[in-house]
Amino acid sequence: ASDLSVMEEDKDLEDPPKRSVSPGATKKSVSFLLVPKSNEFQTSMKEFSVSFGNLVNSPQFADIDFIIKEDLHIPAHSCIISIRCPELLSMGVIKKRNGTTIPVSQIKVLDSIGGGTFLEILRFIYTGYLEENKMMGPPSAIALIHATSCFSPSLNYLQWITEQRVQKQLDSKNIYSYLKEVSKFPDLRTVRNFIMGWAVNNYATFVADKEGIQDLGMELFQEVLLANESHKTGELKPAGTSNSPENNFLKDMRTLYESGKLSDINFKTQHPNQPQGSLIPAHKCIFWSRCPMGSPMGEWVNQAPTQITKGLTAVIVEGMTSACLEALLRWIYFGESTMPTLIACEMAPWTQKFELKSLQKCLLPNMKIDVKSAIPIINVSLLSEMNQSFTLSMRELRKRCLAFVARNLAEISLECLRDPNMNGAIATDILVAIQNEEMASSSGKALDSKFTKFKLKEKSQSDGNLEIPPKLQHTKKRPDSGPRSAMKRDEKIPENSVWSKSAPKPQRERSQFQLGRREVVEKKEEGKSEEENK
Repeated sequence: ASDLSVMEEDKDLEDPPKRSVSPGATKKSVSFLLVPKSNEFQTSMKEFSVSFGNLVNSPQFADIDFIIKEDLHIPAHSCIISIRCPELLSMGVIKKRNGTTIPVSQIKVLDSIGGGTFLEILRFIYTGYLEENKMMGPPSAIALIHATSCFSPSLNYLQWITEQRVQKQLDSKNIYSYLKEVSKFPDLRTVRNFIMGWAVNNYATFVADKEGIQDLGMELFQEVLLANESHKTGELKPAGTSNSPENNFLKDMRTLYESGKLSDINFKTQHPNQPQGSLIPAHKCIFWSRCPMGSPMGEWVNQAPTQITKGLTAVIVEGMTSACLEALLRWIYFGESTMPTLIACEMAPWTQKFELKSLQKCLLPNMKIDVKSAIPIINVSLLSEMNQSFTLSMRELRKRCLAFVARNLAEISLECLRDPNMNGAIATDILVAIQNEEMASSSGKALDSKFTKFKLKEKSQSDGNLEIPPKLQHTKKRPDSGPRSAMKRDEKIPENSVWSKSAPKPQRERSQFQLGRREVVEKKEEGKSEEENK
């Protein structure tokens, strides 16, 4: 539906090369809501609205003019219009220019569409949303609904959003203006039904305002009376709420990028690891809206192209692989922030060079540690030109990468450290991480052996049948000799046994030294007694 019928007739023209879809990226990964929830993993549509909204009514890289009632010229860009709303281009004539089919430079718009209404349509085509805080009066709201119905199905979502806003704005003051405006367009039956339904449901309030009824006119007032009678008899059915159509803004921008139709600039990458870069078509107006003009990337559109072949020129991008450039363009066109880890590592210094802070925030969730990406992630964490917030966020990831390298050093190739673009401090950090890992493992083994001995000893006490390893058994053994050891555990000790508590203790024989000492003591005592007797 997005291809013009006149373009299909020109079979002698070759279509631009289609791009390869990024690995792991599917259509389901892109949100098509009006305003998706903003998070660090995906760019919000509000950012797109601000950037692409700069192209509305802007002559920068515009190639067509819409003429409104022969006195107002509104510039536009055929690449975006052809994908978002091809019905607008069907009002003009298609012709060849520089080997491609593009619309003519001027297209006359229907006389029933005013300048303000057409600008609202263009703003939705470029941004994919309708401003919520903008108040729309009855004339502009009904005129916008009528204009969107003329370019169906591309503007079905804009029509539905406007109808929902009209239903919320209906009150006793503007109901008469809405009835007068909707009566000018008999084809708007859905809008007419719910406006008439509000007047019937609030009939007492509607009839009480005499000035509003006088301003409404007798013919429209009689229609409200007939509708009220039909409502009483049950003939008038209430207006149902239609389901929300899909907002295809991001989907259409993806189609514009992957198809490469009506492109006006080509890029060719040059990288030491990829001598022959691929040719990638793009659109200057997209770069002008999404990239700061003062940054090196914004100046790409003004850079003089280099002739690749006869009739084919391209802007040379040095130091970037084609996969990295394609990931960058996917983010610029439709906000896809998911990419492989190695591409995210290569993208990090370019985001700082191109002043793309929002893309820089999306790199961290894509950096997953594995055997191939651990060292590149460490190199990114050591970049000195990055923002301070990004560097602080990379510190914890750097510690995890160093620990991973120390544990899996046998599986990681260190040849990448020979690359001159790698930071020289990576090798030192890896050696320190290996040393810390060995110290931690040695202390952990000692603790584990002590803990194992303690656990086995504890189990041996609770379970008598548990066999204790020979290393953990006591070296000292209890002597087996003697009557006590020969006895069984349940056998009683005889009373006359030497081991019995009640048995008299045996008299030990005294030595000669002890006997001589005793005689000396007795003699002294006898001498004292004789002296006392004397």
